[in-house]
Amino acid sequence: VEVINQVKKKAFENHVKIYIIDAIERPLKLYSEMPFVDRYTIDFSEIDSVLDDIYDETQKRYQVLINNSIEELEKYPQIIVVINNKETIEYMSSTKEVLEKYKQIQKLVKALRINFIFADIENTSVSFSAPEILKRIRDGRNAILTDNLKETLFFDISPSVARNAKKLQNDDAFFLSGNDIKRIKLIREES
Repeated sequence: VEVINQVKKKAFENHVKIYIIDAIERPLKLYSEMPFVDRYTIDFSEIDSVLDDIYDETQKRYQVLINNSIEELEKYPQIIVVINNKETIEYMSSTKEVLEKYKQIQKLVKALRINFIFADIENTSVSFSAPEILKRIRDGRNAILTDNLKETLFFDISPSVARNAKKLQNDDAFFLSGNDIKRIKLIREES
């Protein structure tokens, strides 16, 4: 929710386009009518068509990158896919065609202004039998952590780093990028 609030403030300046696949409880519903939200759904199977759209866009942007410069991509909107639905993660992991399309997209997204945000991931150890998407998130080690490092189970955090980290305060989080961990402040929207 906080990431969307930040995007909302800059949406028109940054040309942002968001796809949201929300949980059945609809905690992100309040964003569904925002002009920068291209699609809002609680139907996990819609990830098929979302990934088709994103795949087509990656191919187009990749050609722009090859034929021009990275600055040319600034003309294209930032695309953010927010997956706040555990069934979507399970569906993506268990449907071979969907998983393969996601993997193909993931190879290109960094340079092409396309991001995936997986929200509401349970803070538990990722077992051998866990969904493939969860393993990819864990192995990618790129996350905003809202739990204290000592309590973080999803990612392997060095015991010495966890032991030496101060506890989180209100509106604090940790940003994990590879093996780097930084404390960050979350900005909350005023009610």
